[in-house]
Amino acid sequence: DVGAFLNWLDGEQSGYHALANDIHVRMRQEFLPAFDAWLAEEGLAAARPTAADIAKVVAVRETLHRLVVANATGVDDAWLRAIAHAESYFDPQAVSSKGALGVMQLMPDTARQYGVTNPYSSQQSINAGARHLRNLEVLYDGDRALVAAAYNAGVAAVTRYDGVPPFPETLAYVAKVQALYTRYQSALLPGGTRGALPIK
Repeated sequence: DVGAFLNWLDGEQSGYHALANDIHVRMRQEFLPAFDAWLAEEGLAAARPTAADIAKVVAVRETLHRLVVANATGVDDAWLRAIAHAESYFDPQAVSSKGALGVMQLMPDTARQYGVTNPYSSQQSINAGARHLRNLEVLYDGDRALVAAAYNAGVAAVTRYDGVPPFPETLAYVAKVQALYTRYQSALLPGGTRGALPIK
């Protein structure tokens, strides 16, 4: 866990302080553009992320990467990141007004379906979210618009409307996820620029 490692480094009264500072500086250089894009999107351009904010996001993103590679769910890395970004901005403690929990904002029934015992665990949430996305991709033959719509509004709503439901929230969500997916695809390419592509 990167965040825990950094906290440990920061707590040591020795030469580890210099190493911790170097890690924070490199993370800030690497992830600050993505943070700035998100801050601008949310109308928070005057705010600046702290090292702790960055460490938290880095830890979740590392979990994302490990799970995509290790669990072989078949879910595209950039697609999973786009969903996590849109759902919670990688916040493992996120709780929605509708009761969705964790990084992947799983509803309690969905979490139970995939064996989640702690919805605030980044690993459990992302693992379950990736498996859920994979099942939706199979159901909708890889149509990402329908997958995103079902993730947001539910399979029943997509079935009822025979496509993306005309709910303003769902339409905005699908558009945002697709834009984020394009941005993460670019960022994950060798030499890609994180956060360089616009969300809106």
